[in-house]
Amino acid sequence: MPRRVPSGISAAAIQAYTDELTKPRNRRALWEKLSDFEKAGHPWYLPLQVMRFDVDKFKPINDTFGHEVGDRVLAHVARTMEAHTREGDFVVRYGGDEFLVVMPNCDLESATRRAEGIRENVVSSPLTVDGKVLGVTLSIGIADWDSRGTVPNFSDLLRAADKAMYLSKKNGRNRVSSL
Repeated sequence: MPRRVPSGISAAAIQAYTDELTKPRNRRALWEKLSDFEKAGHPWYLPLQVMRFDVDKFKPINDTFGHEVGDRVLAHVARTMEAHTREGDFVVRYGGDEFLVVMPNCDLESATRRAEGIRENVVSSPLTVDGKVLGVTLSIGIADWDSRGTVPNFSDLLRAADKAMYLSKKNGRNRVSSL
């Protein structure tokens, strides 16, 4: 399902904030969105989750099958993420084989269920390349902005999601961890 674009937005603006390969928003759009949250003063009482996704063993996929197949894997992961997030969630290709989802007004339990659903859907829908099945897995980290104020700003929240993602990798990959 294509993302809705607000009326009055130019094609150039859409292009400037969209990842050309995978179609979610890009890093520039993320920083603008987070800046908007900060300017508006994200209410301390509203939960906010950030999920950070990394395609497990992506370099060997590129090295074995080529970059065109790697691009197909990234597009497949992005489509799955966008299909399994809510209206108002913010899906971003952060760089390389990493993606983020910013989930306003979402508690940690709901974000974890959503992340597990995305992970399971990617695992259960392998790609076929030259007659070979290519399984893809994700390591996912979730950081929670909670009402106790344990994460003081968005940069810290992104770092916490990164730490949680590396915890998933350390504990065997293909899993969801949270901090």
